Amino acid sequence: MSEKIEEPFFNKKQDQLYKIAFWSKAFAWIALIFYILLIIATFLADSGQYSSSVGTQGPAFIPYLLQNGAQLFSYLVKLGLMLVRGLAFFLVLKGISLGLYMIVETDINYRENAGGQSHAE
Repeated sequence: MSEKIEEPFFNKKQDQLYKIAFWSKAFAWIALIFYILLIIATFLADSGQYSSSVGTQGPAFIPYLLQNGAQLFSYLVKLGLMLVRGLAFFLVLKGISLGLYMIVETDINYRENAGGQSHAE
């Protein structure tokens, strides 16, 4: 009676791709959170800088922006570009992660259909 030797689920290359896909997915969320926090920090810093330059206490920055349409538009574009940059990093890293997961899955399916041999070996 011959016993079939069980192969590991992932070979070395698949395991490396899987780890890279995992870290790409994790860094996508880290990048998105970082850019959201950067937008908040930028708003708070600009608000504090405006309040200290005018010499007022409290939230005088938002009424100033609401009274000056050009300044409001410029500021929203500035914050919007930061958000777009963060979303771009997020989507690119999520796409890389998804693509690598698909490559690993395709290779596993190919190995199963080919009788246990991987074409990457």
